[in-house]
Amino acid sequence: MPMTLHRDAVDADPEIQRLAQEHSRYEAQLQQLTTSPYLSAEDILLEVDLKKMKLRVSLSTWARKLIFRALESKTPRFRARIGPPKRT
Repeated sequence: MPMTLHRDAVDADPEIQRLAQEHSRYEAQLQQLTTSPYLSAEDILLEVDLKKMKLRVSLSTWARKLIFRALESKTPRFRARIGPPKRT
């Protein structure tokens, strides 16, 4: 089944890949932090900061995907720039 042009473009976008890796890194740090039975004041502040950074990355990814969707639907040049849809 062929994937949509939007999905192919999103999967190929290096910025979205970077954001996904950053999100995963923040999630891993949060998991490691919350396994501790006791959190110091510094740990609590770090937890809040990690959650904020993770949210920022999620919103950036979401916005970038919206841009791809808008470009796909309105700009024929977008299709020419990223090439034909990949077959899976």
